Amino acid sequence: MNVYDYRINEIFNTEFGVTTYGISVLQRKDGQMHMVCSVEDISSDKYFVTQLAERCQRLQLDYLHFMDVILDAIS
Repeated sequence: MNVYDYRINEIFNTEFGVTTYGISVLQRKDGQMHMVCSVEDISSDKYFVTQLAERCQRLQLDYLHFMDVILDAIS
């Protein structure tokens, strides 16, 4: 079984003066964490992105379905 860790990332856009949040997906392999995918600029709402990451973490969503979940969440 794969173990995934969903982590929030934060980016500040100096041009627009806005902070946006994304999620990186890390997979434990050979005792180390390796990033398998990352989506930036999901939303400027930190709570929304945090809740989404926590839900993915709790359900241990396979990263292959991650983009579908992101698209569904922001639609």
